[in-house]
Amino acid sequence: MDEELKSIKKDLEFYYKKLEYLYGKANTKSKIRSLLYTLGSLEELCSEDVFDFRDIVKIRTDDIDYEYSFSKYTSFINNINDYEKLLRDLSMKTILSFSKINYPFYKKYKYINYVPFDEIEELVFGFFASFNDSTINNLVNNIENNFYYTFAADTDYAGALYDFPIFRKYAIHLNTICAQNLYFASSAAHEMGHAFEKELFYNTSGTYLSDKCIDTIFPEVVSSFFEYAFIKYLEENRCYDKEVIKNEKNSYFLRMFHDAFGTYLVSLNSDSVVDYDYTIELNNKNVMDEIEKVKEMLNYYSLPSYKEKLSVKDSVIYYIGQLLAIYLYDSYKQDPKEFMKNFKTALVNYPRTSSIDSFEVVGITKEKLLSGKVLKRELERFIK
Repeated sequence: MDEELKSIKKDLEFYYKKLEYLYGKANTKSKIRSLLYTLGSLEELCSEDVFDFRDIVKIRTDDIDYEYSFSKYTSFINNINDYEKLLRDLSMKTILSFSKINYPFYKKYKYINYVPFDEIEELVFGFFASFNDSTINNLVNNIENNFYYTFAADTDYAGALYDFPIFRKYAIHLNTICAQNLYFASSAAHEMGHAFEKELFYNTSGTYLSDKCIDTIFPEVVSSFFEYAFIKYLEENRCYDKEVIKNEKNSYFLRMFHDAFGTYLVSLNSDSVVDYDYTIELNNKNVMDEIEKVKEMLNYYSLPSYKEKLSVKDSVIYYIGQLLAIYLYDSYKQDPKEFMKNFKTALVNYPRTSSIDSFEVVGITKEKLLSGKVLKRELERFIK
C-alpha cells in the first residue's frame, strides 16, 4: 500500500473509532440515526475496491439497526407512490419531446479523449468561482480540509460523494479509471454539487437534512443542476469547439432520456413489489409489450432490453435530477443572485417535506414541468 493510501486509511480508522465511541454513548433516536447514516457512508467508502479497507468497519449498519434501514426504504417508496402519476406523465412527456423533434440519437460529435488534470481543475474551480456565492466559496476553500480522492476504481461510475454528517465532513472520490475527458470534468462538477448541498446543511440548517434528503426522489437535483450548469458554462465561455461541447450535452440528454424510460417503466410497474435493494422484477408481459411499441415508435434501439430487473431508485432520482436541472438553470439565468438565495431555501425545505412544491420558490411547478416548454426549447436549440 502506497503512502497516500496508508494516510487515508489512518484517517478513516480514526473516524471509525470515534463513531464506535459515539454510538456507545448515544441516548436519543436522532443521534443514533445520524450515527447510522455516517457509519453507512464509511462502510460504503471502505468497501470500494480501490481502498479495500473492509477491515476497518467491524459492525455492519444493517446489523445495528434494521428498523432504521426499513424506515428509509419505506419513506422513499412512499415518496415514489405520492408522485406515481406525475412520474408517469413527466417521463412520457420527456420521451415524446425527443420523438417529436426527431432527436439525432445516433449522430456522433467531436470528442476529446484526454484533458490534463490541471486543466480539469482549472475548468471546474473557475466554473464554481463564477457564481460568486458565499456557500460555494466555503466549499472551494474547505474542499481539502474534507476529503478529496482521485484514484482508479474498478467500478462503472465516474465519481461519488460519501457523507459523514457527524463530523461535518464528506469525501469526494473521482474514479480515474474513467478517461480524463470533459465527462470526467462534468462528473467532478456533479460531485461538488453534492458537496455544495452538504456545506449548506452542515453550516446553516442542521446535519440531519443530509440523512433526510435521501428519503425523497430529489437527492440528485442539486448535483445535476451544477453538472448541467457546468456544461452550459463551457458552452457560453467557448472553452472548446462547439462540436466538442455538443458531445457533452448529447451525453447529458441521452442519460436523461434513458432514465426517463426507466422512470416510465417504474410507473407502469407500480403494482410490482420493490425489494430492499430498490429493484423490481419486470415480469408483466402486457407492460413490456407496450414498452417495445414505444421503442419502435421512437426508432431508437439502444435502450436496454429490460427483461429482468430495474433499479427503481436510480431510474427515478437521476431522471428527476436531470430534468429539474434544465429548468433550474433556466431560472438561474434570469436572475442569478436571486436564484441562488431562493435555491438555498428550496434545498433546506425539500428534505423536510419530501415535496416538489419546495422548488416553487425557484420557479419549478408541476404545471411548468408538464408543459415541457423549457425542455423542448433546449432540445430544439441543441439539434439546430
